[in-house]
Amino acid sequence: MTPGRSARLSERFGKSTLAKPTGNLEEALAQLRTEFAASLPDRAQKLDDAWHEPSHRDWDSESLNAAYHQVHSLAGAAETFGFTDLGGAARALNDHLHGIVSSGQDATAAVQAEAQAYYDAIEVAFEDAKA
Repeated sequence: MTPGRSARLSERFGKSTLAKPTGNLEEALAQLRTEFAASLPDRAQKLDDAWHEPSHRDWDSESLNAAYHQVHSLAGAAETFGFTDLGGAARALNDHLHGIVSSGQDATAAVQAEAQAYYDAIEVAFEDAKA
């Protein structure tokens, strides 16, 4: 950094606008991971609710999109917080549902069965993550 640059940055952004760290990064990430782990039962229930909706409404696009968004959110968060098995299972279903949603075509019985197998893997990963 060039001399005077630090002062210019402080003047430009103001010291009061910067967050003050309350601990080290590892502690913060551990806390977030703990909070994510505590949210798993709720996330599992929301996904279960969204997942069973397509089967009740003949896999229409609205309910399929709701399930897709729940799975997508889970996949990213699980991988971020170190739940690799859960994240991988969710990512597999996410990719499968994305293909269904983006195709705009009705999901055949075979496509639905494959999606169910991916969902079953997520349920197992949820149980493993809670243990």
